[in-house]
Amino acid sequence: MSSRLQVTGFQPGDALVSRFVELRPRLWSDAPWWVPQPEEAATWRLSGANPMFGYAAARGFVCEAAGRLVARCVAVANPRLTFDEEPVGAVGLFEWDRSAGKDAAIAVLDAAADWLAGQGLTRLVGPISLSIWHGYRFMTRGFEADPFYGEPRNPPWYPELFERWGFRPRWRWESWDLPRAHVQKMLDAADRIPTDRLPSLGLRVVPWDPADFDAYLAHLHAVLCEGFVDNVGYSAIDADEFIAIHRPMKAVFVPDLSPLLLDASDRAVGFCTIYPDVAAVLQGRSPAPQRLVQFLVVLLPGARGHGAVNAAFVSHTFRWGLENGFDGAIGALVRTGPSIYQKCGPATREYALYERRL
Repeated sequence: MSSRLQVTGFQPGDALVSRFVELRPRLWSDAPWWVPQPEEAATWRLSGANPMFGYAAARGFVCEAAGRLVARCVAVANPRLTFDEEPVGAVGLFEWDRSAGKDAAIAVLDAAADWLAGQGLTRLVGPISLSIWHGYRFMTRGFEADPFYGEPRNPPWYPELFERWGFRPRWRWESWDLPRAHVQKMLDAADRIPTDRLPSLGLRVVPWDPADFDAYLAHLHAVLCEGFVDNVGYSAIDADEFIAIHRPMKAVFVPDLSPLLLDASDRAVGFCTIYPDVAAVLQGRSPAPQRLVQFLVVLLPGARGHGAVNAAFVSHTFRWGLENGFDGAIGALVRTGPSIYQKCGPATREYALYERRL
């Protein structure tokens, strides 16, 4: 490391958190892919108020050149996070001012690796922003596309830097840009599948109560803890922590677009998450959202294997979207492999999660 570079470590809640948070907007607020986010949400993640730090240890690192912050990352030792039943260390919240040279980026990554090794962790995975509940993955293709809300976005040289440091892409995801005509075809196909058998299965699709978003999030948490457990990067999370992380999404979610699947006892056994893409609104490019983001469908085992369930979700949500003037959708962040979107043609965006052994 160059003698002009200085790396400093800090704990969550330290005074350095504010400078850490400021680096990302300072670097990228003029980039076409930048979507403004509430600063208080970014600060909260590294504050003492984050429940995660009641069971996981973390250390942030910043690199300064001539008193100017030029790189950052966070290392997390979370006993709940395993890959293939092996404990791993997470590296994330990485940012780098390329004008400072690659040594600045390598310096914070080396510091994170050294700290994680000291915690007994020699298998590293990243980028993971504390946990997958906070965000993860780099974009690796599709940089020319307009961002959607909730999409991992980064400059194209971040993946290159990670690989130069020793990370290798291990898991990949894809997204599709779907024009209105294709959304209509999906709706037409769903309408050809009879959904009137759902009551005989003891199932029904219902919007959530806008007066009690926390209760809705509690339903999602219960479904995810059972139905999402095999997802890459899953780590157990308490309901209070899950709700605290996702409560700000109330400003984006629409009851009819993100319905629950309830069984005869009113227990949530699945859900569909679609929301208006507010990225262009936050960027000042549009007065209102123009497309939808189809983000996640999770079903518990007893609700799977019924084509009527997925058809009911599509019919319920996309009909609402088309009737309310949305011009298309994003099929977002699907694990690479067989999916309903492959009929749409090649994916338009790709993402990766990386690993390295020390």
